[in-house]
Amino acid sequence: MEIKINTLGEAVKFKRCLAGMTQRKLASLLGVDYTYISKIENDRVIPSIETIEKIEEILDFQPGELPSLAGFVSEEVMFLIKEILTQKGETTLVSLLSNFLK
Repeated sequence: MEIKINTLGEAVKFKRCLAGMTQRKLASLLGVDYTYISKIENDRVIPSIETIEKIEEILDFQPGELPSLAGFVSEEVMFLIKEILTQKGETTLVSLLSNFLK
């Protein structure tokens, strides 16, 4: 059976459920209200880059995997981003962009 993930919310919900985690637990780990997790999973809000990175860390995504799964960026672009992160010694897009904008 193939599982098709079309949105960021679907990707978050899928990985959260695989981890056996409730929305309340994920919310607690993120420091947000559980209703915010529900809104993310139902694609009513798009979280900030920082929140996406925290979700990736908590739910054991590879860096940049969540936006890629959700179709926000192509696999080719994610490959290039990962290459740049590795070359620059950065671990997150936020830190890379922060250093770039200094």
